[in-house]
Amino acid sequence: MFVNTLVLRTRVEGGLTFAELLARTRETDLAAFGHADVPFERLVEAMGRTRSSAYSPLFQVMLTFQNAVSGTFALPGLEVSTLAADEDQAKFDLQLTAIEQFDESGTLQDVRALFNYATSIFTRSTVEKFADRFLRILDAVTQDPSVTLRSIDILSEAERAAFAPKRVARTVDDLPALVSEAAAVDPAAVVLTHDAAEITFEQLHAKLAAVSKAMGATLKPEALVTVALSQLVPGILPALGAEGYAAAVASMIGAAEAVIGR
Repeated sequence: MFVNTLVLRTRVEGGLTFAELLARTRETDLAAFGHADVPFERLVEAMGRTRSSAYSPLFQVMLTFQNAVSGTFALPGLEVSTLAADEDQAKFDLQLTAIEQFDESGTLQDVRALFNYATSIFTRSTVEKFADRFLRILDAVTQDPSVTLRSIDILSEAERAAFAPKRVARTVDDLPALVSEAAAVDPAAVVLTHDAAEITFEQLHAKLAAVSKAMGATLKPEALVTVALSQLVPGILPALGAEGYAAAVASMIGAAEAVIGR
C-alpha cells in the first residue's frame, strides 16, 4: 500500500466540550503525522507487542475517511467500469469507513458511513446500536459544538424507558412504614381527610405505634391500619365501605410517597 496508517489515541474526558475534544484531537493527530515515516515493524518491536495472525498488534478499531472526488477513466475502444472494494471482509475488530458522496458537478451531497466488524466478537444488533448512537452523537455535536461530552444522551427512548427505575406497586401492607417515613419528613402534612376530620402523618404514625404496642407485633399491617383509623375517626370504616376503604388506602399511599419524595 502507498498509504501510511497512523495509530492515534484520544483520551475522552467527560468534562470536556466537544469543541475542546476536537481541538485537542487535532493537535494530537497533526503531531502524529510527523512520525508517519516510522516503519511498521520497528514500531511493533518498540512497543513490545507479540505478533499474531488473529488481530492487529497495535490497534483493533480503524476509522477511514475518503473524501476524494471519484474521477472518470476512459480508453479508446474499451468499456471501463469501477469495481467496489470487497466490503465483506473484516480486517479489524471494528472499522468505520466514512465516504463523501459527490454529484456529477463535484458538489458534496452526503456522507456514507459503513461499519465492518468481526462476527466472532460483535453481533449485527450490537453494531446497529453503535451506528444509532454514533448518529445521536453527531446530531448533538453539530447542533451545539460546545455541548459537554458527558451530557450527550446516546440512548433511545425505548432504552431510557428500560433503564428507568420501575415503580413498585404499594399496598396497605406498606402503609405503616410509609407513614413512619413521611411523618419524619413532614409530620403536620395531612394524610387523609374524611368529612370534617383531617388526619396528619404525625397523628396516624402515633396511633399506629400505640395500636401495635397494645395489640402485639404480630398484628398484620392491614388490621393495624383499620384499627388505627377506627380509633382516630370512629365510624370511618362503615362510612367508607370496601371500595371507599381501598380508595382511602391508595390516597394515603400517594400522599406518603409525595411527602417522602420532596
